Amino acid sequence: MVERARRRDGDFLGIAVTRIYARIGPIFALRVAGAILSYAMFIAVGRTTDAVGFRNFAFLFSVVSFLGPVATLGQDSIVFRYFPALFDRQDPDTSPFLKGILRQVVIGNAMMLPITIAVTYFGVEGPVGWSTYVMVVALILLGSIAEILFAVDRVRRTSLQSIASRDVTWRATMIVLLLGLHQVRHAASLNQLLACLTVGNFITVGFFIFALRDPLRNAFDKATGVLSFAIPLSQTFNYTGLTILGMAVVQIDVLILGLSHPTTALSAYFAAQRINGVMFFFSQSVGVFAGPAIGRAWAQNDLSGITRLSRNAALSAGSLAAMAGVVLAIFAPIVMGLFRPEFAQQAWILRILLVGPALYTLAGFHAVIPTQCGTEQRYFYWRLALLLIMVPIKIYCAIYVDITVFAIVSTIDVVLLTLVGLYISRAVCKAPAL
Repeated sequence: MVERARRRDGDFLGIAVTRIYARIGPIFALRVAGAILSYAMFIAVGRTTDAVGFRNFAFLFSVVSFLGPVATLGQDSIVFRYFPALFDRQDPDTSPFLKGILRQVVIGNAMMLPITIAVTYFGVEGPVGWSTYVMVVALILLGSIAEILFAVDRVRRTSLQSIASRDVTWRATMIVLLLGLHQVRHAASLNQLLACLTVGNFITVGFFIFALRDPLRNAFDKATGVLSFAIPLSQTFNYTGLTILGMAVVQIDVLILGLSHPTTALSAYFAAQRINGVMFFFSQSVGVFAGPAIGRAWAQNDLSGITRLSRNAALSAGSLAAMAGVVLAIFAPIVMGLFRPEFAQQAWILRILLVGPALYTLAGFHAVIPTQCGTEQRYFYWRLALLLIMVPIKIYCAIYVDITVFAIVSTIDVVLLTLVGLYISRAVCKAPAL
């Protein structure tokens, strides 16, 4: 009843806030389930294959995780920027908007093709067959489509259903396939691991297509529809750059180590990074609402509402992330050793990396506000400058120093990124967003 009144009055921020508090528990529970499945999946990979197989899968998994979102050309952010208002008004621009978004994704995948082939060729240890290239390209295509459909689905349906479709489905599928593979083979090959991952992602995209079958059908049936407003090309450029920079925070470390470091170091660092990724789930759990909610608040010029959302996220997700970090730091040798027994000796990598996402989560929506409130170009330039400074330092550490210093530099990178987001968010909201 209350939500119906708010929708009638146009109070979409109030609706979003109500939904956040009503569903934050299930969202966290689903994120925890996704984190557990992710952890179990990589343990299964480590136990199903040998050291070289784990190293190569870790490298290609990072390649796919990096280039898949980049292949969207920032269109997922464009969806969050424009689609909530179109959907709320049942605007006729919805169909040509979606058609244009999917067209950009096709262009993005074509641009990623030569990069994918080159990185796979130089990064994989040992010979690479044509089937490996085909599966990596297919995974990047499926990943980019999933990102777009996930963004659209988050606006149309409840975020709980969207997260279940994206984060849980493919992990659960891959675990089942890996368990079956382990029963018939002593050590799985790289192609077999990639095939399991491809099947899981294909099923995820299938779920999204089924859920969005009506708007997708309308988008292509109305072939003559033309968007009544123009999306500036500069926004596509800025959002693409921000996507590259965002993925670089998580994936570029493994890519650098994969092109410059031996098997053991890369594998142990990847395992630590996967465990550390659990920490980011806390910010993502509340952040899953942030794109549509902040986009609506910005359209209504509700700066105090944006600040309130960010501070509530910092309080709820930040406290949980801090406690989780302490627990993981205490039991680091045990959780690292589950991947492969030799990784337990390098638990200190995990302890160093845990600092970054804890501070990142405590800072609220510092990564969302700049991209949804008209400062995406400024945010892009700041993050680009930070990347250009930190990547050469990381490359130097990977080649000439040891992996401990590399992990410290990576943590400093996340902390500086958080400070940049807080600085710009403060300028947007005219008050500290934390």
